[in-house]
Amino acid sequence: MTDKQKASASGDTDTNASAKNDHQRSKQGHSRTNSIPQNDPDVYKQLYELIPEGHEHDARNTKALAKLLDWHTRDVTKGIHALRTHGSLICSSKRGYWRPVDVADIRRYIKGMRHRMREIEKATVPAERYLARWGGDHI
Repeated sequence: MTDKQKASASGDTDTNASAKNDHQRSKQGHSRTNSIPQNDPDVYKQLYELIPEGHEHDARNTKALAKLLDWHTRDVTKGIHALRTHGSLICSSKRGYWRPVDVADIRRYIKGMRHRMREIEKATVPAERYLARWGGDHI
C-alpha cells in the first residue's frame, strides 16, 4: 500500500489535500515547485543563464523555463521582472524570452513595449472617467 493509500484509508486529510493540490498542478501543466527565496541572487542568476542569447527565434518560453527550474510559471515572470528592473536586458515576445545580441532586437523590443504602454493608457481612460464622475468613492 502506498503512502497516499495509507493516508486515505486512515483519513489523513492533510496528505489528501496535498495529493489533490499535486494533481491539480499537474492538470494545469505545473510541476511541484520549489519555494523561491526572494533574497537569494543566485536564484535569479540561474534563471538569467537559462534565457538564451540570440534573436527572437531563439526565445525560450515561460513554461519551458519553469520546467527547467522546477518553478511555477508565475515565479518565472516575477524573476524576469526582477532581473529587468535591476538592469538585465531581456527581450520578449509571444515566443518567449531571449537576451539580444544586436540593436535591431532591442529596438523592436522597445517599440513593442511602448506600444503596449499606449494601449494600456487607452484602456485606462474610461475607468478614469467613471471615477471622476463618481467622485472616486464608489469603487
